[in-house]
Amino acid sequence: IVFTCILIPLEFRYEFGSLNFNAIRILALALIVRSTLYGEKSILPRSTKTIIALYSISLLLASFFHDGVASGPAYICGLLLQTVGILYSFSIYMTDKNSMSRLFVNTLQAIIIITPVMVIEKVVGYNFLKDLFEVQFTTGVRNEEFRASGPFLHPILAGISVSAAIPFSWAVKDTHPFTFKISLIS
Repeated sequence: IVFTCILIPLEFRYEFGSLNFNAIRILALALIVRSTLYGEKSILPRSTKTIIALYSISLLLASFFHDGVASGPAYICGLLLQTVGILYSFSIYMTDKNSMSRLFVNTLQAIIIITPVMVIEKVVGYNFLKDLFEVQFTTGVRNEEFRASGPFLHPILAGISVSAAIPFSWAVKDTHPFTFKISLIS
């Protein structure tokens, strides 16, 4: 799950007629279907589920009063599938300290994998993932210097994502010392 969310660009989409699914929306839908088939229950309290439902309904109703593709009902439904679906899935599968530790380690492993790709991109000055995913990445040139973006659409998103994972390193330094050391080097 983590590898899908980090390594596949958000703009990489699957289109089925007028429906537009990115990888995270497909993943959220698959996790919801799986949890329904296996009868897995969310650990979210009823009050939290009520707040999420009211938020979703109000956002959907408000979308009818906005113009434009990025605020229409179809877009909002996709956005809700993405955010609420992942939140619901996390509430099913992140139940204890060990599952959170696995999430942190998997996130760090994904970042360790993309680090050499981004270093090569920085040296060569070309994003090879652009050809793989057929996605138009933002050019990372500023002050006549190339900035690598890796699987992210913009170099700033790459920097934010990698720096946001630094606390994960400290959270697993006692249980996974090798991953801790490699992630700090990355």
